[in-house]
Amino acid sequence: MHIEVSDGVHSTKVWVLVQLSPINGFSPVAPSYTVNVSEIAPIGTEVITYIADDNDAPPHDVTSYQIINVNGKPDTFHIEKQTGKLYLASFLDFELIPQYRVVIKVKDTGGKTATGTVTVNVDNENDHAPSCQQSTKIISVLENAAVGMVVMSDFECTDLDNNPLSYSLTQFPNDGVFEIDAANKQIKLKAPLDYETTPFYSIVIRVSDGSLSTKMTLAVNVIDENESEPQFKDKVVRSTISESDRTGTVVAVVSATDEENNPLIYSFVGYYPEFMIDPKTGIIKLRTQVDREKAPTLDILIEVTDGQLTSTATVSVTIEDVNEMPLFQNSNYEFSVEENKSTGTTVGKVSAEDPDMEGPNGEVQYKIVKGNENSHYNIDASTGIITLALPLDYESQRTELLQVEAFDLGSPRLSNVCTVTVQILDKNDETPTFLSLKLKERVSEDTLVGQTITQVFAYDKDSSVDNNNMVVYKSTSNVPFIVDSFSGAVRVSNNLDREKAERYEMIITAIDNGSPQLTGTLTLEIDITDVNDNDPIVRGTYIATVPENVPLHYVVFSIDASDADGEAFGTLRYEIVSPEMNSVFKIEENTGTLQTASMLDRESRDIYEVPIKVSDNGNPPRSTTVSATVYIADVNDVAPKPARPSYDFSIPEMVGMNTNVGKISVTDDDLGINSKLAFFIATYWKGSETHFKVNQDDGELFTTGILDREVDDKYSFLVRIKDGGTPFLSSDVTVNIKLTDINDNAPVFRRPFYSTAIFENLTTGINFLSAGAFDDDLGINSEITYKIDTSSNDNLRANLYFGVHGTTGNIFLRRKVDREVDQRFTLTIIAMDSGVPSLSSEVKVNIQIEDVNDNPPVFSPLFYNTEASSINLCDPVITTVRATDADIGRNAAINYYINENDDKAPFTVSNFGVVKAMADLLHPKYIIKVNGRDNGDPQLWSRDPAFVRIDKFDPDRTVITFYLGLLLSDYLNKEMDLLDQVEKALNEVYPTAYVRRWCIEEKETSLLVHLYAVKNDETNDVANLEKEKVFVTNGEFLDVLQLDQNKRPTIDVDGKRWGDYAVIKASQYGTDIVYPEPAISSLTDSSSELVLPLGVSLPLLALVAIATMIVLYFAWRRRWCQKKESNSKSKKTKVTNKIGKTSLEKENSLVSNDDSSINPLTRKISGPFIPTFSDKPQETWSTKEHENWSKRESSPVNWKSDQPIGTMTPPDGSTNSNTEQNEHGKKKLGIETVTGWMFEEDPVTKVKNWIR
Repeated sequence: MHIEVSDGVHSTKVWVLVQLSPINGFSPVAPSYTVNVSEIAPIGTEVITYIADDNDAPPHDVTSYQIINVNGKPDTFHIEKQTGKLYLASFLDFELIPQYRVVIKVKDTGGKTATGTVTVNVDNENDHAPSCQQSTKIISVLENAAVGMVVMSDFECTDLDNNPLSYSLTQFPNDGVFEIDAANKQIKLKAPLDYETTPFYSIVIRVSDGSLSTKMTLAVNVIDENESEPQFKDKVVRSTISESDRTGTVVAVVSATDEENNPLIYSFVGYYPEFMIDPKTGIIKLRTQVDREKAPTLDILIEVTDGQLTSTATVSVTIEDVNEMPLFQNSNYEFSVEENKSTGTTVGKVSAEDPDMEGPNGEVQYKIVKGNENSHYNIDASTGIITLALPLDYESQRTELLQVEAFDLGSPRLSNVCTVTVQILDKNDETPTFLSLKLKERVSEDTLVGQTITQVFAYDKDSSVDNNNMVVYKSTSNVPFIVDSFSGAVRVSNNLDREKAERYEMIITAIDNGSPQLTGTLTLEIDITDVNDNDPIVRGTYIATVPENVPLHYVVFSIDASDADGEAFGTLRYEIVSPEMNSVFKIEENTGTLQTASMLDRESRDIYEVPIKVSDNGNPPRSTTVSATVYIADVNDVAPKPARPSYDFSIPEMVGMNTNVGKISVTDDDLGINSKLAFFIATYWKGSETHFKVNQDDGELFTTGILDREVDDKYSFLVRIKDGGTPFLSSDVTVNIKLTDINDNAPVFRRPFYSTAIFENLTTGINFLSAGAFDDDLGINSEITYKIDTSSNDNLRANLYFGVHGTTGNIFLRRKVDREVDQRFTLTIIAMDSGVPSLSSEVKVNIQIEDVNDNPPVFSPLFYNTEASSINLCDPVITTVRATDADIGRNAAINYYINENDDKAPFTVSNFGVVKAMADLLHPKYIIKVNGRDNGDPQLWSRDPAFVRIDKFDPDRTVITFYLGLLLSDYLNKEMDLLDQVEKALNEVYPTAYVRRWCIEEKETSLLVHLYAVKNDETNDVANLEKEKVFVTNGEFLDVLQLDQNKRPTIDVDGKRWGDYAVIKASQYGTDIVYPEPAISSLTDSSSELVLPLGVSLPLLALVAIATMIVLYFAWRRRWCQKKESNSKSKKTKVTNKIGKTSLEKENSLVSNDDSSINPLTRKISGPFIPTFSDKPQETWSTKEHENWSKRESSPVNWKSDQPIGTMTPPDGSTNSNTEQNEHGKKKLGIETVTGWMFEEDPVTKVKNWIR
């Protein structure tokens, strides 16, 4: 602006420039976007450039973008912090998540933020090939199956994209026998089958959704049909055998023929235990002897089969009879019969059977041949029934023994005998008889139980056989007597009492043991005589209450007693048997009336026990004593007597309802209702009238309300006590109660729980949370202290890292936390007051540990040994390096970069560690280093890079191909087993060889798997980088597999079958079978012819080489001088491998086959190479450089680089010290002819140091 200054006369002008500095006055504005992305979009696809607005001028406009929330997987998207470009970080799948909501936080330099949303709709693509439940299926079809028959009814295939499926069929051999019904998902027979022409078909069903497809293999076995059944020469074969033929006798022979000359098998149709048949010859033999009596003829059904069809024939066998002797069912028979039975009575029956069932051979006759001398018995010749011919007499003969013969009428006649024993039984016909029919006895009532009072006797005239004359006695009369069963003695069985029964009548029966039993009876009359055996009986109890002021001779009660004995013993007399009681009471001797004999006084004695004796007039007399109780009734004449005139109690405040305060102690000398006391509060002098009550019955004081010392600290009232007499008497007592204070309030936290989060790099000692509490009590009861509960393992561990101030409750960090060890802590804070007892409360505190980027990526393993093909047939992926980061989120997201010194190598590495070739491989071996960098703030680089060794191989010389009849999915499940089996086969010749798969090709009818092998595993050790990797040639490979004429492997590997992998054949990948070239000595006799030409040409070649080297040297010198200044500013990289803290000093040159080398300090050990590098991270690529590499990565494998490509970028070589030069002399300079690099060579050690 222009300012004019004037003093009124003079003036001057000045220009003032005012520059406005922007401030951060506006928050960013974050809009929302919606975008569609295909689900098959590759990782790295740019989704959208998110643009937020800020009305502030730079530098206060939007400076950073950050994703703060994504539904589904949080690492699906990545946003560039400065540009806002949103990229895909992982693959999408419409079937899993069709839409994402990405919440983006926008921040300006002043710290103001805003959030916006990008809605990403995932477009469905056809990215799922159809899938079938069974990839391979085997079925069988009969040769005569009808045309049109459904061979397979359902393919069971689905498509996750829900696309319509189409089906096509390819069969081998292709004779058009099968057709596919795509609409009904069926395979049908289109033409007849012929087992003799084609017994097997292989069918491939291709299932397609329009763009993607899958295959299902169907193996069809044709089952041969047998068209003619076997024929017997004779359908019926007749044979005759005898039942005496032995085991093994030939019964018959059956014979059949088959037009197709199939082997025939003969067998029985049914179960024939007596016969056996030879299944091959048809000869039938006896297994056991036959019995014509069981079956005179047998029909045997015979079946012949050729394996599928059968025929039957019948063998009819006739059995001839042989005479056999009769057989008794028992060799001994025993019968019994009573004496005096009439003639014709059946004694018993004998029975014999003849195995011969028909004719005279089977007709049986019986006769008695011995023992019937008195002709007492007859036998029926046909039936064998034995009967009485004369009556029997038991007393004459008790047992008879007969012998009976059974014989048939055959020729010759055969017979058998048995023994018959006849027992003659006695008959009971005499009854027992008593000497007298009636008997009388007298018994005293005091006769003891078990004492015999008399004995009875009866006799029986029968004999003692079968105990017919044995007599037993019994009585069923209900009397207190029993009779002995054998002796007849009558005894007392129960106590006798004349007073209950004076006479008994007992009926006694005598019974013999005959059959049937016979009896006789006797009547016994018994009279009971009396004795003095009953004490007098006093009825009732005698308890009476008498007022203490009754007059003399007052009748208290009368005794009611009796005696059950007769008049001679039943007269009673009464008396008081206590001299003491005789002065107080008296009783009438004959009537039993009790009266007072003196004045009563309850205060002296309130109860009397009066013993009264009642006696009869027996000799000696019997007596009963009864105790009569006399209570003296009270008269109310004494008032209640308190123990003290007043009572003082104290009780804590806040006690519960009905808490006992104390007891008022009062006595009353009266009894009963006169001494029953009633307590009640008569007057309140101080304090609330509702806080106390007194128990009316016992004087206990209780609280009736919540006591608060701060409201009323003292109470005073009057308690009145009165008795229950008429009229009642009473007394008064004063009660004073004082309340004492208690600690009744626990500390209370201000929140029910606390939750906070801290970063893992928080400084120790800082307070980050206050968990204070308060206490409503006063004084020492309200003083609070804090501590951490350490009773559980979680709290004990939290106590190691966190502390709480004892007086303020502030929580502070005691020691550093590590989120990678502990993601969260839960601790319990206890607040305690100082009361006695102390009260406390506790609160849970949840502390979440937030991540900071404090862990660099770590490679595992550090060395990768792999191979790459010289041609581009398969996926260009060579290997995948892996690094992990202990952090989380973007701090753990790793990007991979090839070391800047190796950036001219024809390889690239993706953000997922996938190493690919981006151009043709010109050298046989490459060694590259891969670094990892996370996405944290600040970004951290891996301390140790991964070393990748890549050796080139020629597939035409080294690869062999397995042709497999498997689907790709089935093969992948078995791939490790196949590689292991092939490797074990090679190990028979090359013990440390290993096998790798180069490529897989899917063909129409087979799967091609290409394999190569390395002869030893020495190159798996990083210490052997300079060693050449020797590949197994295809000829050596095939020789190990020992192929048969069909080119299938036959070498045995642990008994495993090559057929498990459906190997069709194995052959070389290239056109020729190659073997290693044999070593040829240069010192052969034939070399003499070349001596003269070589002698002339070698000097000329040497001159040309020297001239070329001089030209190259000067050209290099000129270029070196131009770059000297810039090269002097570059840093020199050293790779150091440490063992403990001591650096290895030995330099090992890592040399590729093209003689270029690098010189890191290495350690030669078995196992992975673990180098140690500088902690300084590698410089990141520029954006332009990154774009160039991205273009290369997306290019096809055969991209041709216009830059010179070496096997490895040599590092900055350091020259030896002056001391070394002095020791070893002047070093030799040279140029490597392939790369153009100059080197210094030590003349002693021959070590080359590279010079730029």
